Amino acid sequence: MELSRVLIGLAHSAPALIVFLVAGIVGMINLNRYKTPALLVMLGGLVGGLTLFGSVTVRELMWANAQKEGNIEAVATLTSVIGIAGNVIVAVGISMFVFAVFVGRKPGARTDDRDYDDRPRRDRRDPRSDSREPE
Repeated sequence: MELSRVLIGLAHSAPALIVFLVAGIVGMINLNRYKTPALLVMLGGLVGGLTLFGSVTVRELMWANAQKEGNIEAVATLTSVIGIAGNVIVAVGISMFVFAVFVGRKPGARTDDRDYDDRPRRDRRDPRSDSREPE
């Protein structure tokens, strides 16, 4: 009975657990190229995934145990506290994803430099064309 409640609780959290798992894998893949952002993504995935898994499991086991013993009111408050604390820690894990985006960037750095040319407009010439403009 308790195992089915835990599995149902984890099934409801499966999309978030999958995101945290994929984040950890992507962090490991990019660890050599982008060390600090990859570590933040891996740490965020680990923190978020373990916290979500643990809080759902503990909450569902406590709730199932409380229904057997009959002290539902005391456990209801405790499971609410566990849920809130778990959500706050999961939010910290997600915020590590956001920090990973911005860490290591220089202020004013361009992200799209495919066609970036800092010469004045009148001095630019299409490098693909062989013809020169008349002067």
